This record gives sequence, C-alpha cells and structure tokens, in this order.
Amino acid sequence: MKHHGFRALARIEGHHCALLSRRGHVSTQFPMLQTEIVHAIRAHSAMLDGEIVYLAPDGRSVFNRVLFRRDWPHFVAFDVLSIKLDELRHVPLVARKRRLRAIMPRMESRVIYLDHIDGRGAALFAAVCQRDLEGVVAKWKRGRYHSDWQTTSWLKIRNPEYSQVEGRPELFGARKVGARSKSARPVLCRELHWNRHIAERVQIVV
Repeated sequence: MKHHGFRALARIEGHHCALLSRRGHVSTQFPMLQTEIVHAIRAHSAMLDGEIVYLAPDGRSVFNRVLFRRDWPHFVAFDVLSIKLDELRHVPLVARKRRLRAIMPRMESRVIYLDHIDGRGAALFAAVCQRDLEGVVAKWKRGRYHSDWQTTSWLKIRNPEYSQVEGRPELFGARKVGARSKSARPVLCRELHWNRHIAERVQIVV
C-alpha cells in the first residue's frame, strides 16, 4: 500500500537517528520521531527506507496532519539498506524485508513495518481505491535496492479518484483527477523513472 507522506531514509547509529530525504538533505522537523526510531529499532546501526506519515485511527494516512505538524507522525518502514555491517542493497527485496521485520519493534510503536501482498495486486488495488487511499506500489520481489533514483524495480499505481490529491497536482502530473484514457478506462499513473528491464516482467491491466 502507498502511504501519503514524506519519503525518508532513517539512518540509525547508536543512540542517534538522522532522517534524510532522497537527495540526502537532513530533516530536523521530527525530533520526537527520531528518538522513537532509535528506541524502537532493534539494531545498533541500520539504514531504513520508509515514509513519514500521520495515520488516522482507521489506518488511513492524512497528509495535511503531517504537512502542518498537527500530530506526532509515524514512520512506516518498507525496506532496509543495511543492518550493522551487513550491506543489503544487493539482496532480493523479499529477503531484505525479512531482515527488516526481524529488527522492528515487538510492542506497539509509531515505528511500523509495512507488510506486502504477493500475487493479489489487483484485489489490493481495488480495496485501496474503495478506502480512498493514494494507491499501491508494485514491486519486483527479486529486485535489488537502487540508490540512484533512476533505476527502479517498482511502479507506483495511483488511485485516480484519490480525494487528498487536491492542492498537489504533482501527484498526477498535468492529468486531471479521474481522467480517462482513450479506452475510457481510468488513468492510473504516469511514472517518470520507469525501467524497460522491469517492464518486460510486469503486467499491469489498465
């Protein structure tokens, strides 16, 4: 499931956690969350990939709550680049997620492991749209982690009727929310960083 928030890397080193943007900029806007990540993750050092979000009681992410700092946010972790001295970017995604899950907190926390569904993407996407969530991310389960932000082993598939897109046209580029393709079917997404090598292995019904 695609959460609606701020993408961030959490770099844990001893008793310190730094939150980094995809371009390497350090964020100092969520000090309480950084402290919780340090105490929650069961590893002395690690680099996690995730999203800073605010989760409502029903589990939906509410972008305005985290944008205007109205509530204490969550960190939803969906990948791991390294744990201690183990470099994991070359390891297949499913194996990385097993390693990530092993260091996640065992008690209730604002640091959350984002699980995945294997092989039922169409049903997941339908449920996401029904709940008015942003969309899903289809990932190649044997894919490696790429840090250049150009090569990818995933594809964002966005809900064309997502209500929180208002005020954020970059989510759908220049396309209107709910726009239709020539076949009169909803336009799902336009992803710039698309990899032909992956496209040959992924079938998406639009």
